[in-house]
Amino acid sequence: MQVVFIIVFFIVSLAFIGGATIVFATEKWGMKRGLNLSGLGSLQHSYGTISGAINGVWFNRFLVLDRYEHGLILRTWKILGQYLIIIRHEDIDNVTKKQGTLGRRVILSMKNGDKYVIYGKFVDDMTMY
Repeated sequence: MQVVFIIVFFIVSLAFIGGATIVFATEKWGMKRGLNLSGLGSLQHSYGTISGAINGVWFNRFLVLDRYEHGLILRTWKILGQYLIIIRHEDIDNVTKKQGTLGRRVILSMKNGDKYVIYGKFVDDMTMY
């Protein structure tokens, strides 16, 4: 009985700590909920789940990337609160493609100093920049 209690307590504690970390951390990294997407135009392509880094913080298969006419949206999974970052095309200062130990990646350097690193399927479709 004590073993079951310890296991249940561990799982609940881990879920609570993980959830609280996501809520506080995503807002610290500039991710918001309920943003107005009307200025982005129509959805061009949804890349699904990807890996990436937002200002140096790694999200391993926890991000979803969507490409719109006038920008990109990086968002966390729904279960993690579906926080968003809107990346408008005109806000991108520099785009760098690199091959690294984790595979091909695209580095989006923003005019405000933020940096987004995206790994995976999206790299091949970066001909628009």
